[in-house]
Formats: sequence, structure tokens, C-alpha cells
Amino acid sequence: MSGSIFVGLLQNTAILLAFGLLYDNLWINRLEHPNLRIKIISGVLIGTIGIVLMLTPWTMIPGIVFDTRSVMLSIAGLFFGAIPTVVAMIMDIAFRAIIGGGGQLMGMVVILLSGTTGILWRLYRPHWMKGNRNLELLLLGITVHALMLASTVLLPSELKMGIFEAILIPMVLVYIPAELLLGRLLVSQYENWKTRLAREELLKSEQRLISDLVKAKEKAEESDRLKSAFLANLSHEIHTPMNGILGFAEILQNPNINGDEMKEYLGVIRESGTRMLDIIHDLIAVSKLETGQVNIRAASVNVNAILDEIYNRYSSPSEIKGLQLIVRKNLSDKECTITSDKEKIHSALSNLVKNAIKYSNEGVIEFGYVKKGRYLEFFVKDQGIGIPADKQAAIFDRFVQVNTSISTANAGTGLGLSITKAYAKLLGGAVSVTSEEGKGSTFYFTVPAWSAS
Repeated sequence: MSGSIFVGLLQNTAILLAFGLLYDNLWINRLEHPNLRIKIISGVLIGTIGIVLMLTPWTMIPGIVFDTRSVMLSIAGLFFGAIPTVVAMIMDIAFRAIIGGGGQLMGMVVILLSGTTGILWRLYRPHWMKGNRNLELLLLGITVHALMLASTVLLPSELKMGIFEAILIPMVLVYIPAELLLGRLLVSQYENWKTRLAREELLKSEQRLISDLVKAKEKAEESDRLKSAFLANLSHEIHTPMNGILGFAEILQNPNINGDEMKEYLGVIRESGTRMLDIIHDLIAVSKLETGQVNIRAASVNVNAILDEIYNRYSSPSEIKGLQLIVRKNLSDKECTITSDKEKIHSALSNLVKNAIKYSNEGVIEFGYVKKGRYLEFFVKDQGIGIPADKQAAIFDRFVQVNTSISTANAGTGLGLSITKAYAKLLGGAVSVTSEEGKGSTFYFTVPAWSAS
């Protein structure tokens, strides 16, 4: 080979390295989701590199020039895919047609065959990189340049044999090894990219893990705080009615107590006992819910009767606080009879009414239901202290209260709303709340309104 051929090879090698930089900097970072714009831009750049290769060839005879565009286009088809490679082939075929010369047709066909072979190799051997990569790249190089040799039949007849013999050795010693080396360069860049991705994902995983650990720590601390507040409030809640029961029971031992006083003291004892039973009932309910021992006992339920029972029970406590308790029934006794679990509906609604009385100092408390499609929606509306917006999502969790201080008159166990939520879910419904701090709250829970008839 002459000196001009070696100079041409060196120039082509440098240009192919630029092609490798294009893959590393423009394409590979968008490999997972390349859009059409990037594909077309990449194709234009590949086509431009092909034109530069054709501008720095080595000349066998006037009009018969050779370069490494076949190496670049076949590797482009393998690594970049169809759209960029087709764009590049259109540009390079057009430019080769402009150059003209005796090898014009062969040059155009080589461009078409090289790029198409790379595209087909990528299409029909999608997992080539997971096997013997060197063998795959070598076979691709042999295939592409065997087709290139075959294309010499398109040369003028008087030039065919001479050109075939002239390019055979460079084909074996230069083109096929160049295909292998350029392919290995791009494989190495691909592996480096995958390694960077793995490191970035590992870093993100570590950051997520740290974030999750911090959140878990904060949640555990919050849980401990809530449980501590719960135990303190529970102690307060138990001691208060117990002191009432024991204190007034001792007073009743005084023989000088008249009938009115005795009646008043017995009322206090009865109220304290009821409060104790409510606490015990909540603790048992939470324990059963926690261990999955709660089942639905479906039967015929008259919803109006439940409302009457709750009204009769809580009308006196509400009057003592100066509150007006109003019940809203929207269906007749026949229409309001459904198949459900009476105990759980009663308990859920009672908890909401108790809370409304506890957190209200004046005004009206309304409770009742409306029918919405296939559901009954129960509601309890008060004009009490309301709930801050940042606590409305958490108040249905166990032990959570708007105010956990045992010094407040509104202390409690913080279990009622969580029980209501659990019962509503078991019954096939849900709970919700609308509230404005300082103006009151409206709690809702729904149950399926299956008719018992």
C-alpha cells in the first residue's frame, strides 16, 4: 500500500474516534428513552461524519476512492438503530452521488448495504452483547465487507478484477479489525454507562434507605410519644370515674344523707360506672381489632332505633353541658331497615356523638343519616373546637388526639375514632371529616344500605 493509503487510514481512524465520542456524549445518556429529535440529530451527525470520511479517502485510481464509511455505518446500525442510520445513509448516498466517478454506483450500494446490515444485525440478534461480543463484531465485519467485495461487480468491467485484488488485503487487515475495534470501543462506553447508572441507582437507594430510616425513626418516636400520652390519659380516665365511684360510695355510708342527696350521688356513681365501661369496651375493641378477632354479625337492623337509643343515652350529658342534641331521621322505620351489624353501627355512631359532646362547649349537635345511592351516610355535626387542618388526616389513627394533654377537660384514650374507622371499613364503608378550627366539625361514615326485606 502506498503512503497516501496509510495517511488516509490514519485520518479515517481519527474520524472514527469522533464517531465514538458522538455515541458516548450524545446518544448513550439517552439510550433508554431517545426521542425522535435526538434520533434525527444523531443521524445527521453520523451522516456528517460519513461525508468527512469520504472527503479524506485514499485513492486507488481516479474516481475509485475508499474510506471506512462501511465500518462506521454498520456499527451505527448496530448501536444507534434504524432511524439515525437511515438518516445518515440518505445523506451519505446523496453526497456519494455528487462525487461521481467510476465507483459511484458501488459506493452508493456499499453505503446502503453497510447501514442495512448493521440495522438487521441489531434487529435479529438483539442479545448479541450478552454472548461472545468479539465473535459477533468479527462476524458483522466479515459480513459487511464480504458484501463490499461483492459490490465490485458494479464497477466498470475493465476495473473489477484489479480493484478486487487491490482492496482484498486492506479489507482483511484494516476494515474487519477496524470493525472489531470500533465495536469494542462502543461496548466499553456502554458498559461504563451501565456502571455509572448502577452507581447512581445505588446512591439513590442509599439515600432512599436513609430517608426511610429517618421517617421510621420519626414515626417510632411519634408512636412512643402517642402511646405515652395514651397511657397517661388512660390512667387519668380510669382514676377519675374510680374516684367518683369510691368517693360517693363512701359518702353514701353516712346515715344522715337525705333522699335527694342519695339520688344525686347514685347518679354520679352510675355515670362514673358507665364511663368506666366505655373505656373497658374501647380497650377490648382495639385489642380484638389488633388481633383480627372481630367478625361481622349481619342481621336485620333498624337504623332509626339505633338513633333513638343513642339520643336517649346522650341527651342528658349534652344538656348538662348546655348543648342541644338533635337527631335527624330521613327514612321511615320500614325503609331504614337494612342488613348489617347493629353493634358496630351503634358503637361507631356513639363514638362520634361522644366526641362531639366532649369537644363542644355550646351550640347544637346534630346526628343522623341520609341515603346516598347504595349507602347510608351517617353524620355527626357539632359547633365545637374543630380540628386543625394538619391533624385531620391523623385523627383516625390509634392514640391520636387533637390535644394530648391530660390537664385538658377533653382528655381521653384517643381510641374512639380509630374504632369507628375500623368498623366502617369492616362494614364495607369509610370515614371522613370536614372541620374548621374554632367553628366545629362534621364526621361521616358510610355503610352499605342493603335492605333486610
